[in-house]
Amino acid sequence: MEQLRAELSNALQKQAAQVAGKIKAARCDALGIGRRVRVSHPKLWKDSDWRDSEWKSVYPKIRITTEFQIDFVSSGILN
Repeated sequence: MEQLRAELSNALQKQAAQVAGKIKAARCDALGIGRRVRVSHPKLWKDSDWRDSEWKSVYPKIRITTEFQIDFVSSGILN
């Protein structure tokens, strides 16, 4: 089970990295990072050059990291 867990985690990490790279290259904030910064840190957002067109140049440079925790609830036999 541990080997399967590690393999699944690695596969998901690779897929997540590919997706993150594609959305950053497209300058598409599909994860809502800009919105979170704007809501959580309004002064930072207001005082920075991240607004509107500037955010589009900042966004591709940010680092996106992912972490997966795989837990098997039960296992069964397939017929």
